[in-house]
Amino acid sequence: MRSFAAGLRKDWDTVTAGLTMQWSSGAVEGNVNRIKMLKRQMVRPGQPRPPTPPHPPRRLTSTGHDHRDRARATSP
Repeated sequence: MRSFAAGLRKDWDTVTAGLTMQWSSGAVEGNVNRIKMLKRQMVRPGQPRPPTPPHPPRRLTSTGHDHRDRARATSP
C-alpha cells in the first residue's frame, strides 16, 4: 500500500489531470479489455484442441476412380 501511495505522490500531476479533464479513454480501454478476453477464450493455453471432424468418404466412379479426377481432367 505504501508503494502505491508513493507512486501516486510521484505522479501527482498526472493523477490530477486524469481526474479533472473532461475527456476519458474509458471507452477505448473497455474495447481493448473485451478483445483481450475474446482472444483468451479462443486460445486457452494448455487446453487440448477439439478433434477435427472426419472427412467424408471418397466416392468412386464405375471405373474405380475418384469422381473428382474426371472433373479435373475435363476442366480447362
